[in-house]
Amino acid sequence: MIQMEHCQGDTLREYLDTKDYQVKRKIVFRLFMQLINGLKHIHEEDLIHRDIKPANIFINKDRMSLKIGDFGLAKQYNSQQ
Repeated sequence: MIQMEHCQGDTLREYLDTKDYQVKRKIVFRLFMQLINGLKHIHEEDLIHRDIKPANIFINKDRMSLKIGDFGLAKQYNSQQ
């Protein structure tokens, strides 16, 4: 069972729709690196998310961190096979 905390802020989809990201490329790069590191961690735990999209990425209000959400389609796999 996977449990996720309540995230306050916007989804990446909502953030991209504001066009605010075009001005703040450093923020976008930092969020992108967090996303890549989050996916790396998920895969190291032998999980595949299977539904990565902007609507399932949550950004906190100050735009400093993000969370990957909606693991409803996630599957566990054995990387040793």
